Amino acid sequence: MGALVATDVSLSIAASNRHTLGRVKMVHGTMTFGGAGKTYPNGGVPLPTAGKFGFTKEMSELLITDPATGFSFAYDKDAYTLKAFEQAPPIVFEELIDCSADLAYTKYPAAFIMYVASADTHHRVVSGKCTPASGQVAVDLFSATPGKRAKLTFFADEGVASTYVTYITQAWKDVFDNLIEDEELAVANFTAGTPDLFNLANQACAIQNVTWKDAAVIKACTPMAKAVTTLATTEVAVDFTRSTYTTLYVLTTDDWNVTITSGADKVYVTYIKLPASGFLTDRFVEEEDLTPSSDVITLDSPAVDNALLFGTMGGFAASATTKGIYLVRSGATVGTTASIIKQTAGMNLINTGTVVANTFTAGSNHSDSDHLYPSYIYGLPDDITPLVPLEVANGKPVVSKTLRFMAWGR
Repeated sequence: MGALVATDVSLSIAASNRHTLGRVKMVHGTMTFGGAGKTYPNGGVPLPTAGKFGFTKEMSELLITDPATGFSFAYDKDAYTLKAFEQAPPIVFEELIDCSADLAYTKYPAAFIMYVASADTHHRVVSGKCTPASGQVAVDLFSATPGKRAKLTFFADEGVASTYVTYITQAWKDVFDNLIEDEELAVANFTAGTPDLFNLANQACAIQNVTWKDAAVIKACTPMAKAVTTLATTEVAVDFTRSTYTTLYVLTTDDWNVTITSGADKVYVTYIKLPASGFLTDRFVEEEDLTPSSDVITLDSPAVDNALLFGTMGGFAASATTKGIYLVRSGATVGTTASIIKQTAGMNLINTGTVVANTFTAGSNHSDSDHLYPSYIYGLPDDITPLVPLEVANGKPVVSKTLRFMAWGR
């Protein structure tokens, strides 16, 4: 297989379909591409030169007049490509990506990363503004550029060919519309105490990452339940709905207020705002208190025990300091490791549309007395509306297509 290039696109334009309208030329005809193992390249199908369309300077507009079933098309003049769009999944569960070069991109534009894992290892998500340390992956969602695929950068030599990422795509409009990427904590929102607290600018319903840039050292923070007052360094107790904002409680001796004021440190938070009303608000479960039974927890709070969006900073809030737990892929071997947990039952695993209560299994050294407090959005994928089309996934095979078009240029 190979990605489509401009020479793979053939044009058919009859002489009678070439017109001159003052200083503007207009043509209409057909273009054919695809088949023979060709795949779609992210950014669009490269087009033949303007001269092939009959223009001497440029093609200013291109309109597909009879798009193929299930697709829509848009001309990207700057890139000189034809972009194709289709209905995309709102949630991608454990997409396999090749990170062997310590760099990879999601197949679809992402709105929220739930977790990243390879083999039996979790990779702690940090801000894309930072260079990751060992055990971390820096994620840039490019929220200011809708439609751009998320970039994942790993610490040197820690990316592997078989890496799995679970994420919400930008097709889920409510999530992407409420995405806040890399909000910097401000001392104006700080209150001293034991522990100290910082308020976000909004209420959140999901937090992708809290990244502490401690001078030159990048630290990924660990989620704790809001009732936890005894914290270790880099632990953050999250109160999603304390007031009209979400509050983060942090260890007093971490001195975030001092170092942020001096400019020595920065703390970046990427999260999804909780809207005033609507699906995300109606389906938000904050800190379901679950007691493990033989290292297993099963969601049981709402009528539909299926989490669509789950995970806080790549894990579940823990009930006590140093008991943080992180999500790994469903195929991982958790063994005795107390700090990792995987999904062992749910719609994502059986893939039949049948509702199955989400069940997660931790390493056997995790004490059943240590409660876990997942926060999540529940429901079924079919409940999610509206969905918006996304660009066809990079590398998707393209069957042979013949499209009618009209073009204008000079």
